[in-house]
Amino acid sequence: MKKQLIKYRYILHAAASRLMLFVRKPSSLVFYIHYYLIVPMCRRKRGVRSPEATIVSYPKSGRTWLEDLLCELAKLKHNVSSSKVTTLRELLDRYEDLPYIDFTHAGSSWESYALTDDEILSVPARKWARGKVLFLWRDPKDTLVSSYYHLLYRTKIPWVQKKHLLEDPVVGIRKLVNFINLWSRYVEENPSSSIAVRYEDLKKDPVAVLQKICAFIGLNSSMSDIKAAVENTRFEKMQRREREMRSANPWITPGDPKNTNSYKARKGTVGESQLFFQPDELRILNRFIKQNLHISAIRESCGKGSPS
Repeated sequence: MKKQLIKYRYILHAAASRLMLFVRKPSSLVFYIHYYLIVPMCRRKRGVRSPEATIVSYPKSGRTWLEDLLCELAKLKHNVSSSKVTTLRELLDRYEDLPYIDFTHAGSSWESYALTDDEILSVPARKWARGKVLFLWRDPKDTLVSSYYHLLYRTKIPWVQKKHLLEDPVVGIRKLVNFINLWSRYVEENPSSSIAVRYEDLKKDPVAVLQKICAFIGLNSSMSDIKAAVENTRFEKMQRREREMRSANPWITPGDPKNTNSYKARKGTVGESQLFFQPDELRILNRFIKQNLHISAIRESCGKGSPS
């Protein structure tokens, strides 16, 4: 019962934050109506395409960047001006030669389903998986850091503290590790139709990893387009576009233009957790990850360079 109260507290705060966004930027309400009502109705009239791939990720694992990369590739493929389109879905609906891709947090977002650490394991992965599955994941400790700033400055939850990252059933490490375990197991059990991609690998060699992703989802892109997409979505450019607030898309609208911690494209760095957490907190997190993250290759990569 206590976990359910915590869960709905997050959902209510997220709803209140969204209402405040509509007041602060009314064009975002138009975006929501268009994206969630008009576009789906048009799709149903035309005949809904079955997704060829689903990209699954825990919040703050790099999904925004990956979606921007794929959106840039689609724009380049069809020579679409960036000012005329704000989301990948618009392009997928417009051009049938593009593979239809779904994105989902599979119930892990604190702003919608807000499943608890126990509930995240009770829902079968196949409920969210349509077509091929690309599981995008990131070092759990860095994911928690990015989650903290999103919760505080974008969802605008004033009472969130670092301790919640260690113990909270909705935004804490146990839920995150359970999520990674669930989807890593899915990838292992379905090797012919699923892959796992690390955010850290995408950061290190975005061209090579994006090429691999395109081949997997069936997006036919030239190497020159892949390189151009990577260049067009460099962190500095993404943050500048967000700072200028030209788009009605609330997902790329900062909570406060003067506070970079409220940006969707906040830092995009690797290893920030080493400076964010205190040594005793890092020891708790590393111990928990070592004991509970079941995939050895993932567990080892997350623990490199961290105090034990």
